[in-house]
Amino acid sequence: MPEREIGGIKYTLTIKNVKNLNMRIKREGIFVSMPPNVPMRYADAFVYKNRDRIEQYMERYKEPENEQLEITVKTTREEAIGMVYRYVEMMSEDKIPQPDEIRFKAMKTMWGNCYTNRGIITLNTELLDMPREYLEYVIIHELAHFIHKDHQKDFWALVEKYCPSWKERRKRMKSYASHLRD
Repeated sequence: MPEREIGGIKYTLTIKNVKNLNMRIKREGIFVSMPPNVPMRYADAFVYKNRDRIEQYMERYKEPENEQLEITVKTTREEAIGMVYRYVEMMSEDKIPQPDEIRFKAMKTMWGNCYTNRGIITLNTELLDMPREYLEYVIIHELAHFIHKDHQKDFWALVEKYCPSWKERRKRMKSYASHLRD
């Protein structure tokens, strides 16, 4: 794990089999992981771009209760589409069909919807700026509709199978979103 420095910020870089650049800020330091075959300058640029946020989070470590913080990086449409197909594959034992189309749209009242008869999933563009756990929950929720059209007991059982923390995520997501829209 090479130590790197950019703009006065020291961090540890790990190359591993991940899809995206990820950053963890801990008391011990800043840890960045990135996929293989990505130039080092991308990691440096990523850290430098987030320097204000890093400094803000590091200040919080002066408070003893904050053990670990994670910076949420904006998810691209391509990454979100990749997540949909990874969940389709993961949920294949439940015979989740592959959507024919994945759309993104600014929506005021919904996080996502699907037209199972046409094989279309639409995701709210706001999800791309929110913590990834919320996007994951919405993807699983929408994919579950390919099997169960309603929100009855079997639907929620399927959602829980792939997202056991769906209730907590949904609750945190509503709280998080209310702060965004204030």
